[in-house]
Parts: sequence; structure tokens; C-alpha cells
Amino acid sequence: MRHPPFCPNPECSEHWHTQKPGSRWWRRDGSFSSKPAGKVQRFRCKVCGRHFSEATFSLDYYSKKRLNLKKMKELLTNGSSIRATARILHVSPTTITRRIMILCRQSLAAHGVLTDELVPNEDLVADGFQSFWVSQYHPNNFNLLAGADSQYLFAMTQATLRRAGRMTPHQKRRRHRIEEADPPDPAALTRSFQRLLDAAEKLWDRMDAENRVLRSDEHQCYRRCLCRCVVEGITHMRISSRAPRNTGNLLFAVNYLDREIRKDLAEHHRETVCFARNAALSSARMWIYLVSHNIEKPYRISPKQERSHAEVAGISPEKVKKVRRWLLTERAFLSRARLDSTLREVWMAMIPTPEKENRINIRLTPGYCAD
Repeated sequence: MRHPPFCPNPECSEHWHTQKPGSRWWRRDGSFSSKPAGKVQRFRCKVCGRHFSEATFSLDYYSKKRLNLKKMKELLTNGSSIRATARILHVSPTTITRRIMILCRQSLAAHGVLTDELVPNEDLVADGFQSFWVSQYHPNNFNLLAGADSQYLFAMTQATLRRAGRMTPHQKRRRHRIEEADPPDPAALTRSFQRLLDAAEKLWDRMDAENRVLRSDEHQCYRRCLCRCVVEGITHMRISSRAPRNTGNLLFAVNYLDREIRKDLAEHHRETVCFARNAALSSARMWIYLVSHNIEKPYRISPKQERSHAEVAGISPEKVKKVRRWLLTERAFLSRARLDSTLREVWMAMIPTPEKENRINIRLTPGYCAD
């Protein structure tokens, strides 16, 4: 590194813009040696006095061992579980979970850059993808907001639901014991979908009034939430969830994403021994997959199209290529990322796991993640 791109101190004036090569707000401050990186140059900011090094801007910051993050991401987004990925890369599962959070934070920052100024030229489609956390007594719901034509994911929120459906007397008693110790939120789905609409409102504000269309199924929660929407002129199209799920279905965008998620993420496979044991980590893996879907997966395989879903949504190929390259090379900082409160919760691993004894997210969020 010839020169640091910016000061890592969020309270410093030199933190908020990328410096030009000739700018001398910093000075060299010796060096140190580390086993994974060798000789590492240290710097000091002349404005705030903050000490930092080359490693501060690396994805291996605070890491004792370097991994091939590109290979790891390919494994995780193509059906490999955490333990299987750890066996292939010859590391412990704990190492993989920590790298998952690093990839998640990178993916969230990339998504913020791509979506921040995007003006959609298509209808928006919303629906929920259901799986479970910890056990089937804690079903979850990932609300997805995608472009009708591009299948580009604009936003996602999550919620933990109460188990419903047919149960044996023993299962009902067990559910009662679990809910006594950890009562579920009866309005979790409504809150989750309302946060999704908050993200949709930012997109609608950039669109013409006649183009503001939301497609969803006939769930009553969606209509109630949309009545509180502050953006005017929204057309709500309600489609039956029992309609054939083919390309002619107006909900094809989210049906397609549901199928891909179920196929490519090990914890969401049907009838599998892999399942999510931590809600924050599960949301992180979901974001890694969905951002990878947006910028890396071809829009169509047959007939073959090399464009990504992000390019079909209207993002320039140069910007997609730049973000794709940056994603696995430069560390993202929370203070410089363009994230709303929902994405910040995912960044800081603040999504609670059902049942109190499972709520251990401290190791997932080291202190430097808040910079």
C-alpha cells in the first residue's frame, strides 16, 4: 500500500472521502511483522493522531489465518454447509462463521452502493420465504422485495414466527413450554413487512407516480401495511398463491428467488439435517447469497445471457464490475456504508435467536465492526 485511502477514525475529517495520491494527511510510523501477512506498514493520521496499518483496510483484519474467501463464498452459495466448507478448507467451523460475517458486511456495503441511487424501471414484487431457526418450533419468514423483470433483490427483512399447523398433543405441550420461557412476537410479520415497505418507499420516491406498482399474494398483512404507506399513487396487485408458479405468474420474480434459495443454501434444503442454529448468522448467509445472485449470477441460462440481474435492473456494467472486484479485496466500514437501520442490524449481528440460551452473538461482532 503506497498510501492509505482514508483515516479509519469515523470522528476524523479525513475519514469521509477517498484521498488523492498526493494528499499528505498521514505519515509513515514504522512497521511490524505478522505470521500471515509478513511485514506490515504502520501509519499515523496527522489530523487526529490515530495509529493504523495496512492491515486495517484488509479483509483479514484481526485474523490469525488467511482464507481464500472467493472459494469459501462459492462453496457457501452452492449448497455446502458450514462444516462441509470447514472440512474442504481445512479450518474449524468457528473460523468459517467469522468469515461469513466478514463476507456479509462486505455484501451489505456492496448492496448499499448499488441500490442507493438506483431508479427502478419495473414493478416491485414482494413475498415471504419460510424456513426455521433452531427447531421447527421457531419458523422464520424472510420478506423479499425484487424487481418483476430483472429479479434483482432490492431489500430483505426477517422475522421469527409462532409455530402453526397440525401438531400432536405432545408437540403442543412442548410449544407451550417454549413460549412460556420465550414468548413470540405476535406482530413480528407485520413489523418485518413494514420495514420492507420502508425500503420500497425510497425506491418509489425516485419513480414516476404511474409506475409505482407492488405485486404480492393475498396475505392480509400486506394490504394492512400498505394502507399506512406515506407514498401516494401505489397500485397494489394481489395474485393468488395457488396460481401455477411458472414464468407467466406475476409473482415469478420472488417464486424464482424462493426456488434458488431452497436449492443453493444448505440450511434451507427440504428434509435436510442442516438447519440454522443462529438467526444472525442465517441472515448473514442469506445476504451473501442474495448479493451474489444480484451481481454474479447470469440473468438467464437458456437462452444464455451474460448480463447479471443488477445490469438488467439498470445498474451500469462498469459499476457492477467495480463492486464485484472491491467486494473481496477492500474492507468495508460501517460509517462509510450506505445502510438503513434494518441492514445495520444484520451488520452488527443484532437479530435475536429464539430461546434465550441460544442468543450468543458476541463472537460474531468484534468491536472494530462498529467503525
